[in-house]
Amino acid sequence: YSATNPLFSSNLKSYWLMHKDSGGTAYDFQGYVDLSINGSTIGQTGVLNTTAYDFDGGNDYLNSGTDPYSESDFSNGYSVAAWVNYDGLGDGSAGTVLSHEGVYKITDERGSAGSGDVSWEIYDGTGSYFTIYSGLSNNEWALLLGTLDSNGNMTFYVNGTQQDTYSSINTPPLDNFNRELVIGASYDKDRHFDGRLAGLWIWNRELSDSEQSTFYDVVTSTSNLTTGTKSYSSIKKPNLQNLDYTLNGVTDI
Repeated sequence: YSATNPLFSSNLKSYWLMHKDSGGTAYDFQGYVDLSINGSTIGQTGVLNTTAYDFDGGNDYLNSGTDPYSESDFSNGYSVAAWVNYDGLGDGSAGTVLSHEGVYKITDERGSAGSGDVSWEIYDGTGSYFTIYSGLSNNEWALLLGTLDSNGNMTFYVNGTQQDTYSSINTPPLDNFNRELVIGASYDKDRHFDGRLAGLWIWNRELSDSEQSTFYDVVTSTSNLTTGTKSYSSIKKPNLQNLDYTLNGVTDI
C-alpha cells in the first residue's frame, strides 16, 4: 500500500501510516496534523510486512497539541478508519483508539456492563453519543471504519462488513472540530488503548458501502504480501496494482 498514493486521496484529510522505526513524531502524509508520540513503542509487528505503534494501556498516546482542522472541512460528513490489534482492555475498562472529543471516537467497551465490544461513537450535541457496537477479539488485526454522511446517517464497518447504521441522528456543532485530536487515549489522556495501531485515515466525506469494501480489499492485498490466499468481501475483479504475482505460469513484476 503506497504511502505517497493512498486510495481515495482527493478527500483524504489525514493519513498516518505508522510504518517507522525511530523518531518522536507520527507524520500525517496529507500534511495537516503531525502527532507527538508520548510513550508509544514504534517499529512493532504490523499488518503483513508493515510495522505498527504499540500502546501499553497505561499512559501511551499520540496527540495533536492544537486544534487540527477547520469546521468547514467536514460539512459534507466524514469517515474514520483504523487498523487495530487489541491486547486487552486498557485502563478504565474502556480503552480509546482515537478521540476527537465532542465529535467522534472509537473505543473498546468490553469492560462496561451491558455493552458490546468495540464501538463507533458520534456526539449528539447534547452531552451524549450515538453508539454502534461490534464484537472483536484480542490478538487479531481488524480494520475499523466509521462514517457519517451529510444527512446525519452513521455506519460502522469491521473488516469490510457493515455492523449497523443509525439514520438522521443529531450531529454535533461543526466548531467542535477545533479541538485536540488524541490517539490511544481519551481527550483527557485517560482510558488508554492496549494494543497496536498500524494505520489511521480521516476523510472529510462519507465513504460509500462499495468504497469501504474496496478500501479493505486493496489495503489487505497490497501490503507486500509474498504468498497467501485472498478472500474478497464482494464479487469483483481483484486489484493487482503494485502486486508481484504469478498467474497461469506468467509472472508480472
